[in-house]
Amino acid sequence: MRTDIPFLIKMNADHPSGPLPQRKKNRWPQHDYAGCSRYFVTICVQPQRNVFWANVGADSIRPLPAPDLTPEGKTVLTAIRAIVAHYDPVEVDHFCIMPDHVHLILRFSADADGRMLSAPTLSTVVGSMKRWVSRQIGRSLWQKSFYDRVLRTEEEYQSALRYIDGNPAQWQADHGDDSLLFDDEFPARVPPACKPKL
Repeated sequence: MRTDIPFLIKMNADHPSGPLPQRKKNRWPQHDYAGCSRYFVTICVQPQRNVFWANVGADSIRPLPAPDLTPEGKTVLTAIRAIVAHYDPVEVDHFCIMPDHVHLILRFSADADGRMLSAPTLSTVVGSMKRWVSRQIGRSLWQKSFYDRVLRTEEEYQSALRYIDGNPAQWQADHGDDSLLFDDEFPARVPPACKPKL
């Protein structure tokens, strides 16, 4: 906020309904987001609705073995696969495309001496992917920003993998649909029943 204009300061502090709300900082202030790390990222569509799966809605009588991706879902899959081509030090360890959100585990690497390679930040990688998808489909479908967690230990990393792998089962419990999409190009940590239908 500009401090050279007393009106703005007074307006914020003495607003009739109280101080104006401050946006919550959603990044860990002690962490270097341009450094070597692993991140568990969730990107949601706005508003939350099925965008990526064509056959959501199976029930226990006629379960679906795997989802047919909508054109938007196929565009997201292409964008995820392209991350490693566009950003050398970034690896996609694992991901899952759900009907209304995407989970990714991204790893930012260093060179042999432990120095960070010329790399973008996490926000740059995710923002670039979201913008590319929006341009390809001709409209924006993403919520502002994204959710991330720095995976500081192997235990946190394994917990994130279990969460991603368990997310479809939770979806089934909530919606009666056991569909799921994983990509075999990346390390497979999913049961055989959870293979993609591409």
